[in-house]
Amino acid sequence: MAKSVTGGRPVEGRGANKTAHHVNRPGATTLPERGVAISPDEIEPDEAVVTRGLRRFFRGCRLMFYVVMPLLLLTAIGVGVLYVRLRHGPIGFDFVVAPIERGINAELA
Repeated sequence: MAKSVTGGRPVEGRGANKTAHHVNRPGATTLPERGVAISPDEIEPDEAVVTRGLRRFFRGCRLMFYVVMPLLLLTAIGVGVLYVRLRHGPIGFDFVVAPIERGINAELA
């Protein structure tokens, strides 16, 4: 004998009283009646929405922290090295003198 589509159970179910599943009693959870749709502006944000918004905000702050802080630290280190180097005397820029000199001479000629 082949099994039926119901997995071997009787087609009528497990023999339970099915009227208990459809009783409309006070306090039973039922779907509300369909009425006029409420616009999103009229709905007040509940705690879950506020919490989700704060979570997204702090996630963005954390991302900005991981992107901006290394750049700020590298800039601060560069400015510090430049300051210390200038305290010891002038910095030679011989590698840029020749291109600047050629550019000025080309404009004057």
